[in-house]
Amino acid sequence: MTKVAQFKDLEYGYTTISGESLSKCNSYVRITEYVDVAFRPLPAEVTVPAEVEALEKAKEAARQKYAEAAAKIDERISKLLAITHQPAAA
Repeated sequence: MTKVAQFKDLEYGYTTISGESLSKCNSYVRITEYVDVAFRPLPAEVTVPAEVEALEKAKEAARQKYAEAAAKIDERISKLLAITHQPAAA
């Protein structure tokens, strides 16, 4: 069994269900009593493909972020080299 309660986000006003961890967070206030909930786990044939898909998306986002950061660095290098008229290093 897991103890959960409903909490309200003080900045945006939405509510969410959580365990005791949010009770320590200043941006949430508990608005219900805790209740015991027995969660039934989903089978691996449902969860594993969903996890793999989420990880693939996270990997692509990380690659995109890296590519953007590298492009910004390359641009800064080009600008610095243009000031001194030096060719870019290979």
